[in-house]
Amino acid sequence: MPMLLLTVVLVCPVELAIQDCTRNTALDVIPRPCSSAIPSACLAEGEALVASGAMRDFLPAGTRPRFLAERRRD
Repeated sequence: MPMLLLTVVLVCPVELAIQDCTRNTALDVIPRPCSSAIPSACLAEGEALVASGAMRDFLPAGTRPRFLAERRRD
């Protein structure tokens, strides 16, 4: 079974230290397929989405994203 690489966006309150932003502390978890097989490229894709404003609707005021790259079975 092939592995799928995802960019996972954790939406956390700005009051929370970024290193403490986890799946358990996040207000929302948004998985997105990654177009690359390289985890660092997936993280860059996520940051580019935020910079372009494409995720503005998913990031309410007072929140910030943390990006993770995860492999899952397809």
